[in-house]
Amino acid sequence: EICEGFVYNEYEGKVIELPSKIQDVPVTKIGERTFYQNSGRAGGLYIPDSVKHIAGGEFDGAGNLLCPQFGNSFHSIRLPSGLKKIERGTFAWCNLLEEIEIPETVEFIGDRAFQGCKKLSSLVIPKNVKYIGVRAFSATGIKTLEFPPKRIFMGEHF
Repeated sequence: EICEGFVYNEYEGKVIELPSKIQDVPVTKIGERTFYQNSGRAGGLYIPDSVKHIAGGEFDGAGNLLCPQFGNSFHSIRLPSGLKKIERGTFAWCNLLEEIEIPETVEFIGDRAFQGCKKLSSLVIPKNVKYIGVRAFSATGIKTLEFPPKRIFMGEHF
C-alpha cells in the first residue's frame, strides 16, 4: 500500500510512475491522504495495474469534503486496468486534472468522484459502469460526457 505522505515535489511537470512493487511486495492499494499535501505540480500520474483499490476523499458526517485524495497535483492520471470502483470523492477538487481515462473494468463511480474538476472537459463512461453516484460530475468543466448505450443507475450527477 502506498499511503499518506507520498512526497513528489521534485517531479514538477513530469509524469510520476508509481511502482508495482516495493521491496518485492506488490502495491495493490493507494491509501487515504496519499497525495493531498504535495505542493508540486506533476504533469501526470501512472498507477500500475497491480493496484486494485484507490481510497476516496475524506468527508465529514454532513458530507463536506475534509481531505481530497489527489489535491491540485496532476494534469493527467492513468488508472489501472483492473480497477472496478472509483470511490466517493476520489478525484474531487483536482483543479488541474485535464485528462483521465476510466478503464473498461470500472463498474462503479462513487458520489462526488470528479466534483470540482474544473479543467476536465470530456469524459467517456465505460460500458461496464452500472452506477454513477450523486454529484459525481458537479462543478466540473465537462462539456462532453459519453455514455454507453445501456441503462445505468445515476444519482443527481450535475
